[in-house]
Amino acid sequence: MTPALLLVALEHWLGPMPPVTVTVAESAQYHGRATRGAITVEPNASDFVVALKTDGTVWTWGNNGSNQTGLGAGSSVMQPGQVGIDNVMAVASGAEHTLALRSNGTVWAWGDNLQGQASGELPTAETPVQVDITDVTAIAAGARFSAALKSDGSLWAWGMHNPGSVPGEFAYGFGATPHEIGGRHCVRIYAGERTLVCVDSLGRTWSGGPEGFEQRPELQGVIGAIGGSELVTLQGNGSTRGLVRSETGGVNVAGVPPASAVSRDLVLGPMSQAWFNPSPDTGQTLPLRETDPVVAISLSTVVGADGSLWRWGSNTFYQVGDPTDTAVHVHPFQVPDMSLFSQPWLLQDSDGDGLSNVVELDLGTDPYDADTNDDGIPDGAAVAAGRDPVSVDLDGDGLSNADEVRFGTDMLNPDSDGDGVVDGLDVFPLDPSRSAPATADPADTTPPDIILTLPAGAVLVSTVT
Repeated sequence: MTPALLLVALEHWLGPMPPVTVTVAESAQYHGRATRGAITVEPNASDFVVALKTDGTVWTWGNNGSNQTGLGAGSSVMQPGQVGIDNVMAVASGAEHTLALRSNGTVWAWGDNLQGQASGELPTAETPVQVDITDVTAIAAGARFSAALKSDGSLWAWGMHNPGSVPGEFAYGFGATPHEIGGRHCVRIYAGERTLVCVDSLGRTWSGGPEGFEQRPELQGVIGAIGGSELVTLQGNGSTRGLVRSETGGVNVAGVPPASAVSRDLVLGPMSQAWFNPSPDTGQTLPLRETDPVVAISLSTVVGADGSLWRWGSNTFYQVGDPTDTAVHVHPFQVPDMSLFSQPWLLQDSDGDGLSNVVELDLGTDPYDADTNDDGIPDGAAVAAGRDPVSVDLDGDGLSNADEVRFGTDMLNPDSDGDGVVDGLDVFPLDPSRSAPATADPADTTPPDIILTLPAGAVLVSTVT
């Protein structure tokens, strides 16, 4: 139905690499976060799957009624097969067509081309065909159209082209070949079933189609978007977490944890935990334990931190990945012989704090520092106790956790001595009778009284006489 983009930040700790991409082509809507990274998840409407590995190769299986697998003519592909294209950095899929962005900025397409959404003059493309556009940095695909973002920020689109309309005209679609959409300069693009979404350099969101674009002031900070019968967006709130917002008004609905990615039936919550959620707007969410920890989700799809791909649901066209049985799969099924990446480090606990490295990266803690915020409590224990393992000033009083430990003040109480002055502004944070230094008197030559208060729990290590 509508493609969406989920990017999980692996480049930050693993270095530059081609992305791992899973495109799930089913009747569903979902979306995810758009950050740096190496895993993308995208949907469309036709029960086929496209996976992009970290080595830049593309693998497909499932329904092939319109040659959307790129593996040649045929009805269904029972197990993953490699498409004849390499050095791919991203993929996107529509209802029955697929796009691939290569590292040299060229775009290639295959599958249904009846409305010009792929490339060339044939009604379908059995194998990858180059699209007449270059210098591309991002791609997106709607049900029957395609879009590209160039390095200069210009937005281009093609498809939804009605046979019989004048070539190059937008009255009946974007056109059979790529055309620049004037007046739109974007830093991110997303595509819904019939909707194209552009986020500009000021964070403003614009959405529209061949008829034109309109600004969406209610959608600020969009970091992911999908659409079908309605536009659903994932909006940033100053961190990697997001708000789920739909045109029907669902925003952070009850029972849904703060999401870094949302699909039609899953949310990716804190601690790299996938939660089952029948709808992004309503319904109870339940933790999905079988495949923890998870680095990417899609409709009835999760990608494990070990690179494994798990699917469930309809298998009519073998899209779940089980070549032995076309029955519905109720529980997650690991796609045989399909590893999207291999990074054992993600499942290790490099600092011994009780949290795996992938969970630390999701939380924002340091995988190589057992006590990221210097509060004296290992990150794993802090999480178990419900404390923030990241904040360096837990009580917001202006003193770092490390300084609170050193001074003997309470790092969970902004006013340790209860005198009405926060510790960060209190010269005597452990003395409720005073908080400010005495006023200096140049004529006073009386030796000062020096009172040293021994912090609670302090250990005497030396004395000076």
